Formats: sequence, structure tokens, C-alpha cells
Amino acid sequence: MEASLALPAVHSLMEKDFVTCWIDTDRMKGGKEFELKMNGGKQGLPWFVFLEPEGKALADSDDGGSNLGCPFTEAEVEAFRGLLLKARKKLSDAEVGVIVDGLHEAGERGEARRKAEKEAAAVTGQ
Repeated sequence: MEASLALPAVHSLMEKDFVTCWIDTDRMKGGKEFELKMNGGKQGLPWFVFLEPEGKALADSDDGGSNLGCPFTEAEVEAFRGLLLKARKKLSDAEVGVIVDGLHEAGERGEARRKAEKEAAAVTGQ
């Protein structure tokens, strides 16, 4: 997720509406408490939430009972699009599309990398 959101086109658009804050629930003071407050500790990680400045949740990665985690598959990325549309304030539909395209691009690169690593491991016997 971090790599996807760090893509220059994606990052600059996300900044129009969102402040990204990464919370390590195991290592950061108050991290576990925040997780319990926001999702009751019921979801796996990564888990994300879009909050209003006052802390009210607008949308989160609990997609009907299953955590989107890092949106990778077509269905997950489209679900993330829905969350963006729900939580956005300034982003246009076209800008949300650019963000979604960036997630697709990052997912395709990740899949190609995993495939190459698997093939290399098969060749070397690892």
C-alpha cells in the first residue's frame, strides 16, 4: 500500500483530500489502542480508515466483513475506488480514476516481481 500511495501522481492527488499517517500497532505507543478503538481489533493488517479531522470514520477497509488490506485484485481496487468516492472532499471523479490506475499499475508490477522471484527460486532450487 505504501508503494502504491507513494507513486508521484497518486501521492499528489491523495494530498488534496487526505493526510496519510502510518500506525504500527505493535511498535508505536498507542498504536494498539487506536486499532482497537477504530476497528475493535477485528481486522487483519494492513487495515486503513479515512477519518474526518474530528476523528469520525468516513470509510474503512472493512469491505463488508473482509479487510481489503492492500488493494491488489480488480475487485479490491474497485472497492477502494468506492471508499475514495465516499471519503473525498475535493478530488474529482477523474482524479480518483488516476489514483485507481496507479493502484492497478503498482499491483501489476508487484505481480510481475512475485512471478519473477518464483521463477528464479525454481531455477536455483530455493
